[in-house]
Amino acid sequence: MKVGAFAPNVGLSDAASTNGSLFPERPSGSELSRGLAGADKRIGLQVQTIGERYLISGAITGAKAGDAATSDEQLGYVGRVAFLPFKGLDWLVHVGANASLVATPAQATAGGPYSVTVSDRPELRVDGTQLISSGAIDSTGARHYGFELAAQKKNFFIQGEYFDIALDRRNPAANVSDPKFKAWYVEGSWVLTGEARKYNVNTFAFDAPAVDKPFDPRKGQWGAWELAGRYSVADLNHHEYATLAADRVRGGDQTIASVGLNWFPNPVTKFSLDYLDVSVDRRDAAGVQAGQDYKVINLRSQYAF
Repeated sequence: MKVGAFAPNVGLSDAASTNGSLFPERPSGSELSRGLAGADKRIGLQVQTIGERYLISGAITGAKAGDAATSDEQLGYVGRVAFLPFKGLDWLVHVGANASLVATPAQATAGGPYSVTVSDRPELRVDGTQLISSGAIDSTGARHYGFELAAQKKNFFIQGEYFDIALDRRNPAANVSDPKFKAWYVEGSWVLTGEARKYNVNTFAFDAPAVDKPFDPRKGQWGAWELAGRYSVADLNHHEYATLAADRVRGGDQTIASVGLNWFPNPVTKFSLDYLDVSVDRRDAAGVQAGQDYKVINLRSQYAF
């Protein structure tokens, strides 16, 4: 059992430690789903049971520590199940499902709306800019469900998740529908130096590869080197061309293709060089294209202690 301010177990990418993630940030689909009733510093109570080949967890959550005071605090629920249906000496297959429910969204002021916003930065947190966002939607609740699939064979690894997100509008006008969004990603890696990524049996997620030969030029040792790739899609548009303006949600359709090279000189140090090709298709209230395409090169160093 866990009680306090922490990140509840929401999904495969969410459960993995960022100290050993393939890229500096989680894929957008993971951030969008975990942001509803999970995410860092979420106040809650979580219970889980772990077996040799399965994990089952559930949590009751509220606001995030440090958030501004509200008139009515959010109440949510989070759940995840994960299994290892197949496993060999140097390979495994992972499957799982996750879900969250916002039973009562937060109400900022008495008598005000119960707003839910689904948004994310473009997988690179340089500042607070968010290129895709549903905007604040007055809602009676929200939910997501997701599916996980991963496989590993020696120093090769691939994983992916699909997320379906929906909001329930509060007192919608006639012919105004409840918005639904979707997101997915596929990512994988090849550890060039032969080590395998570690499968964490406490989280049922993948961590950084073991470093068999820590960096020591005198011994001809250069640590672990890993080539990584990711393709992610997050679609926050809902009826964006509807005749009725109140039914439209023009949150944006974001696609990101990423490649990266990770160097682990030792188990606590990581350097990553990444290239991101970002494309956002988004229209403003007048229907004019407000999205953008750009490319990024990112270099990051990290030390875990």
